[in-house]
Amino acid sequence: MKKLIGKVSTVLMFLAGVVSYGQTEKCELSLMAYIPEQTDGLYSGASGQLMTKLKSFIMASGLGSSDDYAQFAITPEFNVVEKNILPGPPRSFVLDLEMTLFVGDAFGQKVFASTTVPLKGVGESETKAYINAFKKLNPKNKEVAAFIDEAKKKIIAYYDSNYTTIIKKAETQANQKNFEEAMFLLMAIPDCSKGYDAGMKSAEKVYQLYVDHTCMENFNKAKAAWNSQQDAYGAHEAGQYLIDIFPESKCYSAAIALQREMKAKVKEDLDFEIKVYNDAVSLEQQRIEAWKAVGTAFAKRKGDTYVILRR
Repeated sequence: MKKLIGKVSTVLMFLAGVVSYGQTEKCELSLMAYIPEQTDGLYSGASGQLMTKLKSFIMASGLGSSDDYAQFAITPEFNVVEKNILPGPPRSFVLDLEMTLFVGDAFGQKVFASTTVPLKGVGESETKAYINAFKKLNPKNKEVAAFIDEAKKKIIAYYDSNYTTIIKKAETQANQKNFEEAMFLLMAIPDCSKGYDAGMKSAEKVYQLYVDHTCMENFNKAKAAWNSQQDAYGAHEAGQYLIDIFPESKCYSAAIALQREMKAKVKEDLDFEIKVYNDAVSLEQQRIEAWKAVGTAFAKRKGDTYVILRR
């Protein structure tokens, strides 16, 4: 295996999204589409075409897409089998390629499945030759569909066998106040895995620790800002901390009381709102989305050390 490391700028440039799919009707599994940085200029003009085709493979497999970071990624690697330049006019580039697709653990450096697809492209430039090669990719390719299905099964099997270890690791991280990493690990457990219910119970506990910890930090900062300057400016400064307090946290009522105190003192509408639940949306749904958001924040920061293994 050889490592391919892309920096966060590359992730942001070439990340087309995260796809979720189910083994059964109730099975959500996230897969991040990622094109690693190349040194030969390949993706400067051809990345869009390639990502469109990768999405078409995903959609043909019955998957949906979103924009979050994920534990797992589908990523391509190329081998130029033969390159010829035909004299013109116009001059033409002829490329015979092998594209290998991998599904791997983006942060755990493990490959679950791979498949190789032969490609050929002709164009007036090397980039156009790549683009024309990508255009020939068939979203109904049976080998790619089987490859994605194989990866899905192996990922679920991985969680079935390792969820207790994952939960212990997450709880250790939470005890060290690495709450975001803990939530990332727990929210990656698919709902069709044997460990899903145990993971969600742990996530509920970890999230409560997280919101209580951040609440006290932000409330104390808000209180200090307001006590130092009890006017519109002080209220604005305090508000920047209060908006990061969650409704489930133990000091939420104290944050609301401070907001009312500031409003009564300043006697004008404040330019911030403390988080509240949307009554039109399921409370459970809002809580799970909040849990996912905490883990996503960790993944975004982790992007600058993003690693995919090759084999």
